[in-house]
Amino acid sequence: MLRDATLSQATQQADQLCVLLLLLEQTHERLSEVDMATALGLARDLSANPALWLLDEQQKQSRCREGDTPEKTEVPRG
Repeated sequence: MLRDATLSQATQQADQLCVLLLLLEQTHERLSEVDMATALGLARDLSANPALWLLDEQQKQSRCREGDTPEKTEVPRG
């Protein structure tokens, strides 16, 4: 259940990042440096969770192929 919630959150954040990047592509020439820095910071924040989720899933799949059970695999976050 937690995995589904995390996947849902990662999906939503990836969608939000896509919209933000499309808007930046269309409006970047009209943005001030402060607005651009704010938008880029938001893009960085939105990309973090989907990337971590994908890396976590990749590691779990890799360990499952090696014979470990998913319960034994935890990605250290720090």
